[in-house]
Amino acid sequence: MKNGQSQFIPKTSTPWLIFFIFILIVGIIFRCANLGNKIYWVDEVLTSARISGYTKQEIIAEVSTKGLMNIKDLQYYQSLHPEKTFQDTIHALIKSPEHAPLYFIITRFWVQLFGSSPAEIRSLSVILSLIAIPCFYWLCQELFSSSLVGWITISLVSISPFYVSYAQEARPYSLWIVTLLLSSIALLQALRLNQYINWIFYLFTIIISLYTSLLSILFILGQSIYVLALEKNQFNQKLQRFLLSISLGFLAFLPWLWIVFNNLQRIQDNTTWMRVKIGILAVALIWLYSTFIIFIETPIYLALDPIIITRAIIDFTLLILIIYSFYFLYKTSYRAIWLFILIQIFTPIIILRTYDLVTGGQGSTAIRYMIPIYIGIQLSVAYLFANKLYLKQQKFWQKSFIILVVIGLCSCIYLWNKSPRYQKTRNVYNPAIASLINQAQNPILLTEPSQTIDLISLSYSLNETTTVQVISNPDLSQLLGKCNNIFVFNPSINLQDKIKYENKQIQLKSIYQPKLMVSNEIYLALWKIEENSKICYYTN
Repeated sequence: MKNGQSQFIPKTSTPWLIFFIFILIVGIIFRCANLGNKIYWVDEVLTSARISGYTKQEIIAEVSTKGLMNIKDLQYYQSLHPEKTFQDTIHALIKSPEHAPLYFIITRFWVQLFGSSPAEIRSLSVILSLIAIPCFYWLCQELFSSSLVGWITISLVSISPFYVSYAQEARPYSLWIVTLLLSSIALLQALRLNQYINWIFYLFTIIISLYTSLLSILFILGQSIYVLALEKNQFNQKLQRFLLSISLGFLAFLPWLWIVFNNLQRIQDNTTWMRVKIGILAVALIWLYSTFIIFIETPIYLALDPIIITRAIIDFTLLILIIYSFYFLYKTSYRAIWLFILIQIFTPIIILRTYDLVTGGQGSTAIRYMIPIYIGIQLSVAYLFANKLYLKQQKFWQKSFIILVVIGLCSCIYLWNKSPRYQKTRNVYNPAIASLINQAQNPILLTEPSQTIDLISLSYSLNETTTVQVISNPDLSQLLGKCNNIFVFNPSINLQDKIKYENKQIQLKSIYQPKLMVSNEIYLALWKIEENSKICYYTN
C-alpha cells in the first residue's frame, strides 16, 4: 500500500516500458478485431432483446404465431422501435431480475446513439475494457506503490485471452471488472486516508457494483472479511465508516433486492442450467481448467495428441507459477497487501464451490463468475515478476515472463476470428450448423418455441435467403412437395416423434451432432427432412 512494501521493487526501465506499451497497443487491436463477426450467442441475444423492451416470453409468443419468416423478421426484436419505450426496457429487466440492471440501461442509451448491430453494441464493452486497464494500474499503485507491478499487470491483462474475449461481448462483465477495480481502489484509499470524501467514493463504487452484478455481494463480503481482519475486530473509526458505507450501499440497492426477492421463482426458472448435474469429476476438471484461461486458450477436446499434451504441460507449469506467486506474496509483502488479494480470491471460490458440492449444481463452472478471482491471481503473478525481473536469476524470470506474454499473444491470435468454447457454450456450434444450411437451395429452418432464442442466435450466421418458422404443431403439408430443403433445428425427442408420426411420407435424418465433452452437455443439433421419392431439378 502507499506506506511502502517490505520487498523492494525497482522502477520501470525504458526498454521494459517500451515493451509494455507495445503489448498494450497489441491488446487494444485484439479487442477491436472481428467485433461484429464472432458468434452472437443467446445471452447477447437476450441483451439486445431486453434493452429493446422485449422479454423472452414475449418474443417466443409472437414468433410462434407468425408462420414463415425471413431473417430480418426474426431479428426484429433485436433493435429499438418506437412502440417500445424505456419503461418497456425496465419491465423486461424486472422479468429477469437475476441480472442487475445498470449495464443494460447504459447499453440502451448507447444503442440509441450508435446503433444495435453486434459490432455497435459490443463496442461499449470494448470501451469499458479499455477503461479497466488504467484501473488495474491505479489499483497496483494503491496496493504496491509500484509502477513496475502496474505495467506488468497491464501487459498480462492486455493480451489475456479471457479479458479480450469478454471485451467483445455484449454483456455486463467488462463493466463489472471496472466496478470491482474501482471498489478495491476506493476501499484502499479510504482505509489509508480515512477522509469522508474517500468513504463517499467507496460508497458510490459499492452501489454501481451491486447494480452491475448480484455476485458483487460476494466481493463485498470478501472486503468485509478483509477490513475486520485488518482492524482486528476493533470497533474503531475506520470500521465504523466502512460498516456505514456498506450499509448505505445495500440500502441504495434495496429496490432491486425487493424485485429479486419477489421474483425468486422466476430466477429459478431462468437459471435452470445451474442445477444440471454433470458429475463431480467433470466439475473438478472445469475448475482446474478455468484457473488458467486468463493466460492461455487452445482447442480443448477429448483426445491425447501433441496439442492436448502441450496444453497439459503448460497448465501444470502455470499452476506451479500461481501457487508460488501466492507463497511469494505472503512471504514478502505486508499483511495488508497479501490479505487483501488472497481474501478476494478465496472468498468466492469457497462459497460458490461449496454450494455446488452440497447441491450438486454447476454454477461455479461458469467462468464469467470467477472474475474477482482472476483479478487477484493476476495481481499476485504480476507482483512476483516485478520482484524477480531484476534479481541475480533475472534471466530465468525475464524469459519466463516473455514466454507468458507469448502464450497470451498466441492465444489471442488463435481467437482472432473465433470465441472460446467456455464463453459461447452451446452456440459455439452455430457456424457448423449454419454452414450446412447456407449450402442448401431454398432452405427452410423449423424449430420449436423452446429453441427460439437459440434460433435468433443462429440467424446471425445464416444467409438472408433462409426462411425460418417456429412450430408447435408439426403440420408440414404446406411445405412438402415444393422442392425446399427443410431442416429442423435442435428438435426435442417429442418433436422428432411427432414429425415422424404425423408425416408418413418423409424421413427425418440427423445431419449434425457435435462431439460432446461430457455426456449430458447441452448442445445444438441439426436434422433434415427428406421426402420419399421426391425429385427436384435446380437451375441457376
